[in-house]
Amino acid sequence: MKKLLWILFSLGLVIFIVFGTLTFAVGKKEADNMKREMILNKTYQEKIKHINVNASDAAVTIKKGDQFKVTSVGNKDEFDITSKVEDETLNVNLKEQNLMINFNFFKNAYNEIEITVPKNLEQLDIKTDTGKINMHDIKSDNTSLVVDTGMINVNGSDLGNFEAYSDTGKILTNKTNFKNGKIQSDTGTVRLNDAPTDTPLDIETDTGSVRLVYNKTLKNTLLDIEQDVGNTQINRAELKNKKVGSGDNLVKIRSDVGSVQID
Repeated sequence: MKKLLWILFSLGLVIFIVFGTLTFAVGKKEADNMKREMILNKTYQEKIKHINVNASDAAVTIKKGDQFKVTSVGNKDEFDITSKVEDETLNVNLKEQNLMINFNFFKNAYNEIEITVPKNLEQLDIKTDTGKINMHDIKSDNTSLVVDTGMINVNGSDLGNFEAYSDTGKILTNKTNFKNGKIQSDTGTVRLNDAPTDTPLDIETDTGSVRLVYNKTLKNTLLDIEQDVGNTQINRAELKNKKVGSGDNLVKIRSDVGSVQID
């Protein structure tokens, strides 16, 4: 009798796994094939000094272009996106249409926003709850990038007074300059490739590694590094004593759990 029960139980478990796998595969395929279309395509001739982006779930790309332009690709039944200029500020807002609890776990609640910028900005503020922020060849006097869950990736830009925050996700910069930087990631890697030399920098991570790669010799910098758990590796000869020159430019790094590497 026990043997028969075990056979029936095993057979039922196999059937459950097979049908569960098939259901997941079909649901995922339907989500991937969900209708995506251009839901916004606007150009602006107005004078624009500031850009403010506030999105719920989106991949936001900011890049240099010939004119101020905003495009968005997604499902118009899921998202409501607006874009307008007021007082020399371009405001882009994206929110989900349906705020009720949705039990469709395969719903593809995701949108892409692309903004082209032809000239320098005085202020750039981007916030998205879930998604990522990509930036290419942008100049701004003041820059704030915030993503709750997702990655921040900046290339070839000049960001003035720069702040970046990610609750869960990587923060990466490459060949990007700023006057001073404040970078925070609760869970995620922080990496600055070709980091600006002799520039004040404040980095804080709860769980995640920090790596700074300098391609030029530092002449006036002080390192202040504190970790609870993790190793520190300083590979710059001029920073072996954590200070070069007068040390006027403070590079402060705080990490609860994670390695710190200076190259």
